[in-house]
Amino acid sequence: AMWLVAAASAAMAEPIMRMELNSEVSCTTLINNLGAVGCRSAMAGGEAGRLVVAEKQADLDALFQDKDVSRRAVLLNEDLFTLENMLALKKSSRCSGILLARSDDLPTSGVFSPANPMRYCKCEEQKAPSGCSGKWNVPGNSLSEQSFNFPIIAVNSSRTAQLKGLIAQVKPWMPALVVRMNFYMDVFQGFRLEQESWWELQQVDSCCPNCRPNCAGSCCDFGFECTSSKTHPVSWAQPTCARQKEPTSYDCIGKQTCLPLGGYNIWSVDSPSFPPPPSQGIIVAAAAMDSSAFFHDLAEGASSQGSAVVALIAAADALKDVRRKMQELAGTPIVFALLQGEQWDHIGSRKLLSDIANFSCRKIKTSPSNGLPNDVCVDPPMLSPEIVQLRDNPIDFVLEVDQLTSAGGELGESQGLFFHTGCSPSDSSVKARELVLKQASVPGVAGVASPDEGLPFPPSTIVGSVLEEATGQQEARKLAKAPKGRALLAGYSSHFTNPFYQSRFDKIQSGGAELRAEGLCRAASRLSMVLYSLSTGAEAPALHANCTLVRELAGKIMWKHSEQEAPSSSYTSVYQPPTLRGPSERERFLFEQLAMATSAPGEVNETSKEASACDCCDPSGSCQPVKHFRCLQGKCVRSFAFFQDALPLGVAWDVNQSQFVLSQGDRNMSHVVWTESNWQLNLGAMVYLEEETTVE
Repeated sequence: AMWLVAAASAAMAEPIMRMELNSEVSCTTLINNLGAVGCRSAMAGGEAGRLVVAEKQADLDALFQDKDVSRRAVLLNEDLFTLENMLALKKSSRCSGILLARSDDLPTSGVFSPANPMRYCKCEEQKAPSGCSGKWNVPGNSLSEQSFNFPIIAVNSSRTAQLKGLIAQVKPWMPALVVRMNFYMDVFQGFRLEQESWWELQQVDSCCPNCRPNCAGSCCDFGFECTSSKTHPVSWAQPTCARQKEPTSYDCIGKQTCLPLGGYNIWSVDSPSFPPPPSQGIIVAAAAMDSSAFFHDLAEGASSQGSAVVALIAAADALKDVRRKMQELAGTPIVFALLQGEQWDHIGSRKLLSDIANFSCRKIKTSPSNGLPNDVCVDPPMLSPEIVQLRDNPIDFVLEVDQLTSAGGELGESQGLFFHTGCSPSDSSVKARELVLKQASVPGVAGVASPDEGLPFPPSTIVGSVLEEATGQQEARKLAKAPKGRALLAGYSSHFTNPFYQSRFDKIQSGGAELRAEGLCRAASRLSMVLYSLSTGAEAPALHANCTLVRELAGKIMWKHSEQEAPSSSYTSVYQPPTLRGPSERERFLFEQLAMATSAPGEVNETSKEASACDCCDPSGSCQPVKHFRCLQGKCVRSFAFFQDALPLGVAWDVNQSQFVLSQGDRNMSHVVWTESNWQLNLGAMVYLEEETTVE
C-alpha cells in the first residue's frame, strides 16, 4: 500500500498497544473580528480516525484517491507540511486530525515561515525605488492565516519514534489502529460544521406574543432562517433556525467563551526625575517582546523579537556610563518600552499610546509592592496608573528596534544595521538620520547605514502601521498625537533577512552560545550610541554594551540550556487582570532587567530628599519605604519602571461583573480584536485499538 493502515486485535492487545499524546504541542484557535484561524476539533468530544502514515507525497496523494472516504488521522512527515497539502486535506473532508512528525533540523529548503507575506510598497509608484516592489516575508506561506477544522499536533522526534514502533507491531490480519483527538474549542458551542462551513444554531426561542411559529414550532430571530436538508446543503432533516456564520471575537467575548490576547507592557523612564517636567518632550525606544509561530508554544522568537529585547535592555544599561553627560547636554528623557501582543495588530503599542492620551482611573488604592507603596488602579485594572503622568510630555521621537540579527545560529556574524525613516520622512526624522549616519566607526560596534532612499517602513512594524494610522482622523481620537519623528533600527534593508519569520525555526541552535552573543552585543552597542544622539542632538562617544549581560539575557530567553529543558515561548498568550493572574514569569523577569538597566543608586539626592539613606534591601524592614525605590538583584536602587495592562482597544474588564465586555464605540476603529478560545479540561489525543472498548 502507498500508505499504511495499522491494525491489531483487541483480544490479543498488550498494554503497549495504547499511547497517550496529551503532552504534545497542539495548534490552537484564535478568533478575530471576521472569524477564526488555527485548528480545532469540529465537534464536542473530538473525533476518532483510522491512523495512516504519509512519509512521501505519493502516500498523501493515495489517500485523496482512495475510494474509502472514511475519516483518517494522518501521521505526516514535516516535508509534507505545506500550504498546498494542508488545503487539500481540508478540502477532502477526510482528515480527522494531523500528527506532525516534526524535526528539530532546519527545513531542507532553507526557508519556512507560516506567517503571511505582506504587501511592501506604500509609496506612490513614481516615487517608489526599485527595491520597493514585492512583498515582505517572502518565505511566508500563510499557514497561520488558515482555519482548519481538524486538530494538528506537533509530535517530537522521540514520540514519533515511539509511535512508529507501535505501528510496526501491527500485523495485516489485525483490526485498525485509530487516533482519537479531542481539541474542541468553546467558541464553537452552538455552531455546527457542514461541508467546511459553520452554521450558528439559534439557541433561544424568542417568539413575541403575536408572532406565529414558522419553523418546526419555533420563531426565527432576525438574521436566522428556517434551515433543513430540504432548503440548504446541511445534513439535518429537522427544520432549525440557523444562519451560515463563524464565531467572531465580538461574539465570543459577549458569550464569555474566549479571552483577549495580550499581557503586560513594560516601560521605564531614564530621567533624573519622574514625571519629566511638563511640556518637555520624550523619546520612546520600543521593541516587541512577543513573537509567534504556527504552534504557539514553540514560538521562541530568537530573531523576532528576542534580539531586539536583549539589545534594548543592554543599550539602556550602557547609557548609565554617560547619563550625567546627557543631562549636562539637556538630553531628552528616554522612555524604554517592551510591548506585548505586537504580532496581533500591535496590541501593546496601541494600548500604550491610547492610555497616554486617554486613561482615567475610576478607583485607585495603595498597596505594597516589593515592600514599597504602589498605587494600583482597581477600576479599570491598571497595575501602574503612572502612565497618565506622561500626558503632558509630547512624544518627540519614536525609535523602534526590530530583528537586529538573523536566525539559524548566525548571531556571531558581523553585520551592519539599517536606520529606516520611511517614504516621506519628517524634518525631525531626516535630521535624526543625518546625525546617526555621521556616527564614527568603532571597533566592536556594529555599523549603521541607511536603506535605499524612499523605502517605506515594513508593514509589520509599529512605525509602519500604528503611527501611520495615528496621523489620520479615525485613530487620532484614541491614540496619542503622532510623534515629530520616527525611525526603525533593524538588521535588514529591503527585505527580512530572517527566512524563519514567526516560525518555530526562529531559534538559536544548540552550542556556541557565547559566539552568537557577540554579534548581538555589537548591535546593542550601536543602539546605545543611536539613542545618545537622538536624546542629546550630539555625536555619540564610543559606547560598548556589557557583553556578559547580553549573553546572560540571551541565554535566559532565547535558547535551551539542556535537551530536557523546554524552550521559552514568546507567544503573548491571553490577558488576565491582576486580580486573576497578573504578569507572567517572563514579563516579570524582563521587568526586573529593564528596571535595573535604567536605575540609579538608591541614595538621597536633590530629587528624592524624602528618601532615607538606609538599605531598602534590608530584610529587617527598618528602611522606610519610599516610592520609586526598590530592591532589585540585591541592590537598593531608584527606578521609574512600570507595568501597563495591555489588551485590545475596545475590550475592558468589568469589575462589577468580573468579566470582559466590549466598548461599542471602538468597533469602528481600524484595528483587529484578537482573542483565544477557552479550552475544555479534557483535551488530548490517544492512539489505541479500534475494538478496545475501555479507551473512552
